[in-house]
Amino acid sequence: MRITKTTILWLIHAVLLVPLILWAQPSSFGLLIKPSAVKRLTNLATIVALQQQQATPRKYIIKPMNLGINTEIRARSTRNLQVQVTDENDRPVPDAPVLFLLGGNGSGSASAGSVAGQTSLRAVTNAQGFASVEFTAADTVGSAMRLEIRVEGSEALWQGTLSVIRALPTTVASQQSQTVPRKYMIQPMNLGTNTEIRARSTRNLQVQVTDENDHPMPDVPLLFLLSAIGSGSSKAGIVAGQSGSSGAQALAGQTSLRALTNQYGIANMNLTAPDSVGSAMQLQIQVEGSDVVWQGRLSLVQAEAGVESSQNASSPDMANSLLTLDAEEKACTVLINQFREENLQPPVKVSVKLTNAAKWLSHDNADNKPDDPDHTDSLGRDLRKRLVDFGYQADVIKENIVVGAKSAVEALVVWKGSGFHIRNLLSSEMTVIGVGRVCKNSAKSSCHWSVILGSTKD
Repeated sequence: MRITKTTILWLIHAVLLVPLILWAQPSSFGLLIKPSAVKRLTNLATIVALQQQQATPRKYIIKPMNLGINTEIRARSTRNLQVQVTDENDRPVPDAPVLFLLGGNGSGSASAGSVAGQTSLRAVTNAQGFASVEFTAADTVGSAMRLEIRVEGSEALWQGTLSVIRALPTTVASQQSQTVPRKYMIQPMNLGTNTEIRARSTRNLQVQVTDENDHPMPDVPLLFLLSAIGSGSSKAGIVAGQSGSSGAQALAGQTSLRALTNQYGIANMNLTAPDSVGSAMQLQIQVEGSDVVWQGRLSLVQAEAGVESSQNASSPDMANSLLTLDAEEKACTVLINQFREENLQPPVKVSVKLTNAAKWLSHDNADNKPDDPDHTDSLGRDLRKRLVDFGYQADVIKENIVVGAKSAVEALVVWKGSGFHIRNLLSSEMTVIGVGRVCKNSAKSSCHWSVILGSTKD
């Protein structure tokens, strides 16, 4: 008789079944398995399942948030490096240990910079899967470092290069050398064609620089130029810089000051107005080395006692509407006020009317436009008409919406990536806010957010 592989396999199975048969209680025509045997078999199956899970570890994916294959960083500057860790189903992975490793990339490049004073640093992802560290670039222009980001204990790896480029003003020249130069746009945040400033007051002048797609542009050099209008008065105001700008200097009857945009494309200047009521100054804001210019007029008007000080409220007043906000909506309000404070804007207070209107729109979008939310609701009302129906009217109103953000942090990440939404959140005319979040099962299975800001208090 010829013995085949199949025969051998059947013999092995039969041998393995003998102990099980002896373990069990026989009956006339079969086997009656004891309960204790069932329990042992169940435990054995559980152990095998756990071993299989350990043999196939969870797959992690590292997504760079503000990094490219080759990221340029200016000499002597500090740059935030941020990634998000998700699983294979694109779900954020919290509490994942992430290792940032910096290594030399060519001769003499080991001194290109450091992560918080080290060449390696360990970070842990937050609830949304984000992890970040700070990179400080050295003064070695032209050097580069290889950046490796790993999830400890896994095969997940992201690689890129950090290149140190010369400090300003060579940025514009390098951009002009590109085949398609990047186009800048200057967006005034709290300035108009003719902006009135009260005598003896200090006024913040704020603009945002974006590209042609309305993406915020960081590290852009701006030149603020002030020149007197009329009888040659060169003392219409004194400009002071913010966050790393150089000192003011007189240039042919002008006052000029340089500033650098922050990570949201925002640049700030403070103008201190003298007591020369009726005088005016021409304000010109230009991207250094380019023909991108914004122009306006600053006019000095009579001071009014207590007006300036009343604009700087110390904290938002949520007393009348705190109970209408859930934990994430409260967090969103706090984060927006922190964002405003970082960019020299006063906090906003919670409005019951705006909160009710924001919640209504989030519900409406979740029910009627789950995958394509809109500022016009299902009743055909735009923002202003809807607010009138909720008993609120103001000269200036702004609204941000987003779908897909489960937390306030995620919503702010989305809005901070858009110049338009940043300008809404940082508008200097805003005094009140309403936040509404609704999470329902939809095609995107996530949450709808609405944030409304207004210039008039309830």
